[in-house]
Amino acid sequence: MSLLGTETAFAVGAEAAELASRGVKVYPFHLGDLDFQTPEHIRQAACKAIEEGKTGYCPNAGIKPLREALARDVGWARGLSLNVGNVSVQPGGKPVIGKFVMAFMDPGDEVLYPNPGYPIYESMIRFHGGVAKPYRFL
Repeated sequence: MSLLGTETAFAVGAEAAELASRGVKVYPFHLGDLDFQTPEHIRQAACKAIEEGKTGYCPNAGIKPLREALARDVGWARGLSLNVGNVSVQPGGKPVIGKFVMAFMDPGDEVLYPNPGYPIYESMIRFHGGVAKPYRFL
């Protein structure tokens, strides 16, 4: 477990809270926590889905209409030709980064990751036996 390291976003969060308490304007880019309420139409759709009994697991790759919409919209926005077979909806960045590292890295490999960036890159690389090498992102 020591290979996982620590989640540096939480340390940054404590520092950000301390700065904010002194009146410093802080932009909380260290976490993916939204600073606005879920829009009403999304809350209504979620309640409707619960009332319709849609409370179990969905297919591993995600709900097909959502994947189709993502393929269309992301493909258009990025100038790519995507189809539903190119899209998988996952429960967050950590599992995806972990799977990617396991699939493409061998123990001992040196792996570049953006810094500043998402702290889990370094944690997952080290956990799976790689050598994490930061590169300046900004």
